Amino acid sequence: MDFVGPRFIKGYGAISSLHLIDVVSTRVHIEQFDSKHMDNVIAFLIKYWSNNPIPKYLQVDNGMYFIGDFKNPRGFSRFVRLCLYVGTEVVFIAPSSPWMDGSIENFNNWFGSKFWDKETFEDMEDIRTRSLHFVDQHNDLGAWKKRNKKLEQVEPVRILKDAAEINLNKLPVTDGAVHFIRPVDDGGRINVLNEALKVGKEFISEYVWATIYTGTRKMNVYYRAKDQDVAVLIKEFDYELNMGVEPRRDDIWKT
Repeated sequence: MDFVGPRFIKGYGAISSLHLIDVVSTRVHIEQFDSKHMDNVIAFLIKYWSNNPIPKYLQVDNGMYFIGDFKNPRGFSRFVRLCLYVGTEVVFIAPSSPWMDGSIENFNNWFGSKFWDKETFEDMEDIRTRSLHFVDQHNDLGAWKKRNKKLEQVEPVRILKDAAEINLNKLPVTDGAVHFIRPVDDGGRINVLNEALKVGKEFISEYVWATIYTGTRKMNVYYRAKDQDVAVLIKEFDYELNMGVEPRRDDIWKT
């Protein structure tokens, strides 16, 4: 998932477009907003997951509208809490590395060249209405390209029910996992949620995969060398939190 923009409609103002893609089926879902705000991200996901399957993983960049502030260590944003709450594991790519989000970046380029740069819009309602037609065309094309491929559905398919009952202002930290792809700096450290953690100078300039397990309050760091097929555990940290962790709720979704 990724934000594009802001861009400006003459006589109206700034508009940003939030895009989500299923990297297997290549189907996309998009919506436009007047700002890149976490409230808009959450509303977008609540609406989408109320009608479409909740994924196992959701990969994003390190924008504040996803990861939260850049000051407080070990803080989980409301976006991350929502994902944990519904059983989705967020994957944060390395900072300033859009090439790690190749699937959504390719769609963003398609969206820009085939729609946003070619059309003239009047206001938010106008672009929202016309973008739905663009998305339908894109998804139909994707389905046509995969017409000879059998995509197996993962069971159970989980969809939100009674989303209105979720208190978005008091989301707890739920038992689950959050992942971070991070470069190792010259001191052999990585930065995860505004905290520097030492993984070893032998990994300087390499990328590692760090996973926070909220239930066990642990963070494991994995590394895969170029000649290896499997990532290996290179460091394990105790990861105490200043808040309680609740069990995952299995009564908030339906199959």
